[in-house]
Amino acid sequence: MHCIGMCEHLRRYVYLNISNTNRCGYLIAPPIVSYWVLTRFGWRCCFIIGLLVLSTGNLIFWPAGLMISAPGIMVSYLVVGCGKI
Repeated sequence: MHCIGMCEHLRRYVYLNISNTNRCGYLIAPPIVSYWVLTRFGWRCCFIIGLLVLSTGNLIFWPAGLMISAPGIMVSYLVVGCGKI
């Protein structure tokens, strides 16, 4: 019974880390990148750059998932969060 409780605790811990990594990416990118791109080039360019960063994060996720690398998955979620500008 103790093992089941530990697995549930570990699942919540991993879920919180992944969601917090995604939120950190979302907090980093808009003030730094999207404001600069939006004021200089317009909303179309900002939209395209956001899609490119989002697809780059998804491409990083694939090899990290194959290697079962927790830091790689965290980095990919951070890049995906940055792509939601």
